[in-house]
Amino acid sequence: MLLVLLAPLVSRWLVHGHVVTSAAPVAAMDHAAHTQHAMEGHHDHHAMAMQHGEATPKPPADPHADHEMGVDCDYCLIAARLITLLVAALLLVCFASALGVVHIKYRERRLVTELSELRESRDRLDSEWSRLLLEEATLTTHARVEGKARDELGMVLPQPQEMAQVRR
Repeated sequence: MLLVLLAPLVSRWLVHGHVVTSAAPVAAMDHAAHTQHAMEGHHDHHAMAMQHGEATPKPPADPHADHEMGVDCDYCLIAARLITLLVAALLLVCFASALGVVHIKYRERRLVTELSELRESRDRLDSEWSRLLLEEATLTTHARVEGKARDELGMVLPQPQEMAQVRR
């Protein structure tokens, strides 16, 4: 992928023969070096000596403005590829985000349903617990235990003379 992006730039750099040189100030150059510098297109003294009132032709703000995207130069080709990749990446991120939202909403609804079921179960268990506490209180009263012992088992309270004290 990196090769696809960098190859046109490197080939363009090699074709145009760009060599990194130190930029010497014009005042420090001798006349022959200055002439050579001007011939390379760095200065146009004739364009500098324009008549008063003439408008200076301004270069276009973007040198690639008139180019057809991906056809005219390597820069435009790289830009076209990058725009395509960027759009694809944005669509992928949007799609992933939409799937995430759907998954989160599904999970939320499932958890809300589970919470509702658990609350209903808690309410049923609380109701049963209250009923069991009331039943325990009813079954363990002294009068009821004494009545059951007398009626079902034939037990009676002993008289004081029938009681014996045991010592150790």
